[in-house]
Amino acid sequence: MSIILDDLVDDIINYESFLGHGSFGFVLKAECIFKTYSCIKFIYPMDDDQQKVQNEREASLFRRIPKHRNIITVKDSVRNKYLKPAQLKKIFNKCPNIIEAGWKDRPQKIKELGWTCIKMELCGENLASWLRHPENTMDSLIDQLKQVQIIEDLVSGLSFLHKNQIIHRDLKPANVMFTKEYRLPIKIGDFGQCRTLWSTDNSTLTRSNIGTPTYSAPEVLSGKYSYQSDIFSLGLIIWEVIALIKLDERRGLFSRLVYDGETDLVAENHPLVGKLVRQLVINSTRKKVEERFQTMDAIIEIIKHWPPLIPNLQIPNKILTCRNGEELELYLSIVPPDYTIVLEEGIYQGRFEIGKSNLTIVGRGVEKTLTSTLHIYGNNCSVSNLSIFTSSSFKVDLTFLDFTLKENEADSWASPASIFIYGNGSTLSNINIMKGSRGIKIWGSDVKIYRVKFTHIEGWCITLDNNSSNCTIMDVSWEIVMTEF
Repeated sequence: MSIILDDLVDDIINYESFLGHGSFGFVLKAECIFKTYSCIKFIYPMDDDQQKVQNEREASLFRRIPKHRNIITVKDSVRNKYLKPAQLKKIFNKCPNIIEAGWKDRPQKIKELGWTCIKMELCGENLASWLRHPENTMDSLIDQLKQVQIIEDLVSGLSFLHKNQIIHRDLKPANVMFTKEYRLPIKIGDFGQCRTLWSTDNSTLTRSNIGTPTYSAPEVLSGKYSYQSDIFSLGLIIWEVIALIKLDERRGLFSRLVYDGETDLVAENHPLVGKLVRQLVINSTRKKVEERFQTMDAIIEIIKHWPPLIPNLQIPNKILTCRNGEELELYLSIVPPDYTIVLEEGIYQGRFEIGKSNLTIVGRGVEKTLTSTLHIYGNNCSVSNLSIFTSSSFKVDLTFLDFTLKENEADSWASPASIFIYGNGSTLSNINIMKGSRGIKIWGSDVKIYRVKFTHIEGWCITLDNNSSNCTIMDVSWEIVMTEF
């Protein structure tokens, strides 16, 4: 007797929303088991052998390589999937009418073929949407920082693909996604055009009608492509990001730079990274393949020489002010020691990592600034005037990271405490810790805790590791939660 196992489509509980469509098919947000959410790409059935190969390539390509923070994760896939009428009804209910109408117009022999369905991590908006956002300006420090991080993420992701002998062949802003809404890091996706090159040289493959003309290298338009073709597309995207090129000017400017050699169109200086980004753009977008950067390593070498970001700016009194978690993430990624970050009123969500000691984080008050679990690894850090909320539906890490934990040490951090203090000499003051299962765990020494209130904490409020010493705890209060049996 054979047993038929459910596939990724059968395991979907509900379709939440329509995310987009193209000639290939369409994409939906889906709720899966255990209340997890994913992106499901439905690729239309077809009898074109070449297109079938492309669909199979996209579905299986990334199963053999490790995950990467700047590459959209392909979780699962199924090919030749027959979708029952009831399944199609649920799917099309979340699609615009034109999607279902287009399906009904397809020949019956096509409808009888199987779909290709790909389950991917759920991401936010794409880079093309961000580039069209009217609030982005060259005068905004946050936008300048975001430009630099987008470039670094793009380079990291494409370098990863190339090191795994994968050519993307359709790199463009529409295929680059933010992790959530417009939150970093960005991730490269849409691998339907990807190909692998197993040789160690700069091989060239041949096929016409590949990629998007606006971002395609000249040799691609004549039917050839290579690693350098991806680098060309990357260079144009970097220029578009760094200069915030308007949509109606993009094609003309790209043509003038590449075919007319008007390199003076690329700005001489960027407020944070100076002239190096100009060098990166020009040497990535040369018309002749042999005159371009030949490998991603050459681009990475330029980025390594970018100057420190914040020291290039005149920050009064070394004080930075944040309005949301996204801004806090950006500041924490580049802030030098001895700075103060002020958190305005609001809820701060994100993944916050600090590689420096002597950093001060100040909220606007325990009733005005709310964040989640704090992991304080660095020395002589200060956190004050805010509340910590550790509900399972509100998970945020604020990480002061001055060293790398050993594997067994990292495992022990799984405890659901509200604040971990590993480094020495840190101070917590005027903090409310609310609705968590645990309070503060101290591993470091010379830690000072003043004016901390615990509300609705299910377990212990403060615990010290055996290695902790010389800690001061004053003016601490708590409300005990009684559990009913």
